[in-house]
Amino acid sequence: MNAKDVRLEMMRSTVVPGLRTLGWRGSAPHFHLPVASGDLALLSFQTTMHTSPTATMFTFEIAHVTPERLAERRAQDPSVPARPPAWFGQWAGGWSSRIGALLDPGLDRWWVLRHPEDAPAVAAEVLLLVRDVAMPHLLARSAGSPPPPPYPLDPIPLGDLADW
Repeated sequence: MNAKDVRLEMMRSTVVPGLRTLGWRGSAPHFHLPVASGDLALLSFQTTMHTSPTATMFTFEIAHVTPERLAERRAQDPSVPARPPAWFGQWAGGWSSRIGALLDPGLDRWWVLRHPEDAPAVAAEVLLLVRDVAMPHLLARSAGSPPPPPYPLDPIPLGDLADW
C-alpha cells in the first residue's frame, strides 16, 4: 500500500466517520458544520504536491463566512462559489486559518503518513484538533464571541482511537 492509499484509507475509515460523529457534513476533502446562525463553518483538507509512493503530507484549514459577506463577495465577483472551500474563506469575505496557526506555538502543522501503522495516531490527533481547536474557533466566531486562545501543541493527549 503506497502512502497516498494509506491517507485515503485513513480518511475513509476513521477521519470522515469521526467528523460525522462531531456533526460535520460533506465529503473529503471539504466539510461544513451546521451552525445555528446560518454562517458557513468550513473545514478543508489539503495535501502537499510533494507526495510520493513512500510519503504523503496533509493539513487542514478552517473558515468562517457569514451569508451576508459571502453574498457581497459573490455580487462583486461571480466566480466566488456559493460554498467555498475553507482555504477560500478570506477571499470569500470571511476568516480562515490553517490549524497550525491556532496552536501554541503558531507554526504550520502538517502530518506525514508513510505506513498504515502511522494512521491511528495521526487520525486521533486530527480529530482531537478538530474537536478541541477548530470547532471552538468556528462556533465562537459564529456566535460573535472572541476566539479561544492558542491550543498548547505539546503534549497533545491523543487518548484511544476507540473514542472516535
